[in-house]
Amino acid sequence: MKIDGNELMKKEILASRSGNSEESWRLKQEFMKQVKENGDHCPCPEACPHHGNCFECVTFHRGHQDHLASGVPPQEDDHALLVVVRDD
Repeated sequence: MKIDGNELMKKEILASRSGNSEESWRLKQEFMKQVKENGDHCPCPEACPHHGNCFECVTFHRGHQDHLASGVPPQEDDHALLVVVRDD
């Protein structure tokens, strides 16, 4: 399953932007169902106790701000990376 640039989520953002919140929510739920059914999607090569737990991993990396988590894929939009490591 492809997570980055997922076609289902591209449809979701269009629904959200057009104000169709019910369809947006349905598509988000379907996407998460597919992700959960398709196993481990953590792209990080490190074997650590947080592997696969994005919330913990990103929270710790935001806390120490030393480097981005190894599992954070490169983004075309640099702002997307700032969201991961900064609150402001």
